Amino acid sequence: MAESISARVAWKLKKAIVGRPAKGTSNTGTASFVRTDENGVGWVRLPGADTDTPINGNLVTDMKPGDTVSYRIDGGRLSVMGNATSPSTSAGYVHSVVEPVEVKADEALNDAMRARDAADEAERSAERAGEAAESATASANSALVQLSVIEDVAGTLDWISQHGSYVLTTDTSVVSGKVYFELVSGEYIPIASPDPSANPQSEGWYVLDITDSQTEYIMAHLAVTSAGLWVLPSGIGSGQTPATASGYKVLLSNTGMTVYDPTGADVAHYGTTSRIGSVSALHLLLRATGIVLMPANGESSQQSLKNISDFFVDQDTYLENPLDQSSALFTGLVGKLNNLLSTPSGLIYSVGDDYVLIVTDTGAQIGSSSNSHVSMDYHSLKLVDREGSTYFHVSDLRGPDGTLAATDTFVGDGSTKRFDLMYQAASTDYTVTVSDGSGGTISKQLLWVTFSNPPTNGATITVEYTTTVSWAKAYTLGTRGAGNIGAMSVASGYECVASNEYAHAEGFGATASGSISHAEGSYTVASGSYSHAQNNNTVARGNSQTAIGRYNDNDPNNAFEIGNGTSSARSNALAVDWDGNLTAGNFRDAAMTADLGSSGTAHACRIGSMLVMSGSLASCTVSDTYTWTHLAHLDPSALGVTSVTSMGATVEVSGGGPSYAGTTNGGGTARIVDGVLYADMQTNAAFTNKFVKFLITAYVE
Repeated sequence: MAESISARVAWKLKKAIVGRPAKGTSNTGTASFVRTDENGVGWVRLPGADTDTPINGNLVTDMKPGDTVSYRIDGGRLSVMGNATSPSTSAGYVHSVVEPVEVKADEALNDAMRARDAADEAERSAERAGEAAESATASANSALVQLSVIEDVAGTLDWISQHGSYVLTTDTSVVSGKVYFELVSGEYIPIASPDPSANPQSEGWYVLDITDSQTEYIMAHLAVTSAGLWVLPSGIGSGQTPATASGYKVLLSNTGMTVYDPTGADVAHYGTTSRIGSVSALHLLLRATGIVLMPANGESSQQSLKNISDFFVDQDTYLENPLDQSSALFTGLVGKLNNLLSTPSGLIYSVGDDYVLIVTDTGAQIGSSSNSHVSMDYHSLKLVDREGSTYFHVSDLRGPDGTLAATDTFVGDGSTKRFDLMYQAASTDYTVTVSDGSGGTISKQLLWVTFSNPPTNGATITVEYTTTVSWAKAYTLGTRGAGNIGAMSVASGYECVASNEYAHAEGFGATASGSISHAEGSYTVASGSYSHAQNNNTVARGNSQTAIGRYNDNDPNNAFEIGNGTSSARSNALAVDWDGNLTAGNFRDAAMTADLGSSGTAHACRIGSMLVMSGSLASCTVSDTYTWTHLAHLDPSALGVTSVTSMGATVEVSGGGPSYAGTTNGGGTARIVDGVLYADMQTNAAFTNKFVKFLITAYVE
């Protein structure tokens, strides 16, 4: 018991020295001792817990079920500090010695907690001080901006005060906004808030008059000559003319405004044609037709730049001063800059009468429109022929903001609840509508949408969403037909359409509208997902379906079709469904469903007007005699059968028993009963658990 008390005191001292536990946590308390297991490990039940917790490193050995013990949790392990119900007999003395230490530890803990609270408050005060400092900095910056304006105004007022003179006012009433002064001890003091009812003249107030100063300043800094009006910031010195006055000066004339440097040289002109720079050096002309960089004195004997190699002395050495007027680069560059025009619609570079480079806000063109050229904008690159038709096109389907507004349309079948989106949506905040309101609760995901109930058969489901996927791109070689453009789709040839993701259309007017579909040839259509249509006017509407040949009569339930039809009458030379049933011209083949026995197979084959049904059935039992018993059946439409006339039959019962032939008194026949085609048998003797083979032939229509 003494050890547990010492440990508890040490723990309290540690808390007082190191710090308190985080808010919202509790690592000490009391619990009920439950049991000691076969390994000698004690277990307690913590308040509010549903399960027991093992004791780690127990310091107390005299505990029994039901005792209340004090505990501490450290590092995810629980330790018992003492038994409150049955303390050790030696505990009294230890408590008498340790209790004062515990009191001091508690006091130290309280002091530490108060110190921590004070530290927290100091930290919050520091944060508030930081925020106040930031606000003060912002205010100071604003004040500096305002001060710069005040300095400009103050400078003007200072000039006025230095060059003006104070005179008694003749105003008989206060003029709003006008500044009046009082003469006090030889100093003119502005009146801050003149009485609106006062008479300034009677009061003996003064105003500042700068009329003479302005006149003198204007006369000193403006000069009118036959060339025009000169503006001379430094004035005209003795023996100087406006053109030779000190500093830079400006001449305003009928032709525009000309700027002269201190030596009197013309360095810029602004008029119908503006010029920046002296004509005796490299300068820039601004014309109505564009901007031109001109050499000294208007020389224009430079040769044009043929290619990028003109920018280099050799492949490794770049011109150190490319604008050196003696360099080949300079002479070639100036010659070509004469062909560079800046217009309201953009930048144009011309060779002869053809524009070979056009750059506008919406895109650019390289090459003349009269020949094949390249056209580009923020999301696409096109090669265009001289007739204006695009024969190569690479495009990013996303807009300038990097998003694509997508719309997916599905058709309900009465059983499907989940519909996969073409792209990954940017968020689940998108719109889903069902034409007839069916489907129940809608759950939106980034890659699909699900319904609590299947939308009804034929219902149109429309999903409108936004995507940012990087693979929303398309490629066209040739001309692409009108319609949607699928992400990562490829269209090549003439007017081909690849309107779904990863679709590929090639040839003449081919359309691949199914996801990951492929259409090739002339006017072929692959609209099913993973479908393939090729050759001439074939259609593959089923998922994972393949159609070849010409003008096939498409059934989406078939896996494979070979068309042999015409534009006016579609037909198939061969068709195979997903069950392996084969239809080939006058030959049709279909599986039958066995009716007799526990296992076996049956098949029907039609060749023209001949029908053959055969099968092998196991574990067959017949108790009724001279009664038609169904062996197997199928839908007659699978073979194109509307009526049947039995020709003959052979039914063999093996494993002991009769063998029958014919259609009377034991045998087989083909019959259509209630719209179902049956292979039937009639027995003249019962049998049990036999193996039955049959072969029945008939005429059909």
